[in-house]
Amino acid sequence: MKVILTSIRKHKSSLRCDCDQEAHYDSGLEQGLLDMCVGEKRKLTIPSNLAYGKRGFPPTIPGDTVLLFETELVTLVKSTYWKKMVDNVIPIVCLLLIPGLLCLIGYYLYSKAHTQKISKRKAKEEKRGKAKNK
Repeated sequence: MKVILTSIRKHKSSLRCDCDQEAHYDSGLEQGLLDMCVGEKRKLTIPSNLAYGKRGFPPTIPGDTVLLFETELVTLVKSTYWKKMVDNVIPIVCLLLIPGLLCLIGYYLYSKAHTQKISKRKAKEEKRGKAKNK
């Protein structure tokens, strides 16, 4: 069994973490942070089945590796209704908005290409004709 010492550095889900790799050890880390108080420090040992498993995360973390973390809970932030809305709804709206905007731009360009263009001469003649009729 291999042991890797690491520190957390990357933001993942509801945890604000610092880590070099994409966090695949969330379940083990979350279990270790349960019932933790602000200011409390813990040394967490995450077994390989709750971390990267037999596969590991080559080339940095070999398979069947136990992860060790020294953690300190600095603060807790309550997630508000609007924070949840921004995190969940806004990305979906953006995914729908981009194709909609592309369709509008395409329609505008299509309609602009298929309208008859009046030459400057004809436009001036029409203005003179309207001016004479008044």
